[in-house]
Amino acid sequence: MSSSLTPTSTPHAIPFNSRHLYAAADKCIYCGALVSDGKLGDEHIIPTSFGGNLILPRASCRNCERITTKIKDHCLKGLLSTARPHLGIRGRQRKSGLARGPVYIEHAGRVETTSAHITQHPGMLLMPLMPFPTAMLGQTAPEQGDGPVAVRIAMRPMTSDVAERAAQFMRGGGKVTLTKGLSAIECYRFIAKIAHAFACATLGVDTFRPYLLNLIRGQQPMFADHFVGSAMANDPRGKHLHELSFAPPIRLPFSEMIVVRVRLFSKLDMPTHYAVVGERALPGFQMLVPPGAIAANVEAGLR
Repeated sequence: MSSSLTPTSTPHAIPFNSRHLYAAADKCIYCGALVSDGKLGDEHIIPTSFGGNLILPRASCRNCERITTKIKDHCLKGLLSTARPHLGIRGRQRKSGLARGPVYIEHAGRVETTSAHITQHPGMLLMPLMPFPTAMLGQTAPEQGDGPVAVRIAMRPMTSDVAERAAQFMRGGGKVTLTKGLSAIECYRFIAKIAHAFACATLGVDTFRPYLLNLIRGQQPMFADHFVGSAMANDPRGKHLHELSFAPPIRLPFSEMIVVRVRLFSKLDMPTHYAVVGERALPGFQMLVPPGAIAANVEAGLR
């Protein structure tokens, strides 16, 4: 296969300890909007609230920015909120004083939020575990649209005494919960958003036909577990906070499907995820749908 068409498949560290700017997209990478009056926002490929510093300038219109912000906020509260103070990842509001973290306590079916100093706080990092993407198994997109999706959860305690720390909040009869609520489909959308933004930043917005736009924007059909999922087995523990790279592409007769590897919190031995972000023609062939077209429905050409 032509090396000019195949991005590196070797996992590599991303410089999350310093800002890295890609060339500006100058269009919305989610809906294709062209905005000439400065209203395109910068896209953080991995949100800053997750410790990300990769930025694709002028890449998201205000409407799509609201959509992706809701995805990020949901996954922040559901997956990372109790672990973040232990990891030293600051939020937008950098308050001085002692570090504290949220504690979610369930009483009579209601979840109340309190906080505790970092030395007493029970922190737990959660990451989703999904089935392997069916597109990577050679299966076709489902005929009848999307079925329900589900995830399992990989957990990493932030301290060795997390159970003892949690017990002090249960003396009044309450139950400490690990999350403020988590939707399976939002986990799929979160990985899809990261992978799509990384592909656009690295390969260029108009270089491939995108597959994940419906999923990111919450429009049917989404094909969530067809295009996005987790590795079948754990990778070795990484040395860096996060890893982003391209997996080997999936070869089709006249084109190839581009696969992005996403491993958040790799140094904490969290799962690896894959997202089939789109398709592009092999040398000497041309896509029937232009690679830069932002289609509302990605069914065409997938069966």
